[in-house]
Amino acid sequence: MKAFLHKAFRDQTGATALEFAFCAPLFLMFVFALFSFSQMYWIWNTMDYAVNEAGRYVMAHTSASASDIQDKIKSNLMGIKDTDITVNISDTSINGAPFKQIQASYSYNYRVLKGFFGLEPSTLVAKTLVPES
Repeated sequence: MKAFLHKAFRDQTGATALEFAFCAPLFLMFVFALFSFSQMYWIWNTMDYAVNEAGRYVMAHTSASASDIQDKIKSNLMGIKDTDITVNISDTSINGAPFKQIQASYSYNYRVLKGFFGLEPSTLVAKTLVPES
């Protein structure tokens, strides 16, 4: 029996498969997390671009209505369904100067990571302030 145990502990066959079985799930979770966070950042960046373009539009077209601004935002959402975006436009003032605040929000669901970690959806927000003249 002692010889069998000594031989079994020195035997290295299958060690690589066992190491792979331990490391592969962690590596795959890392890769899926990388893809998920990259997609989330891309969506936020696209929303930020669309909101900033709408701000430029408002500065050039001072009589633009709220629906014109929303249309401008939704036309610049490349690859994102415009029904998933909520747009809020409000008038505000800073030190007595009138501004128009444009804000877009999106609820991002972690599709793959939700199963691993039970993550709740994150709300991505992009906004800009435009001086009114």
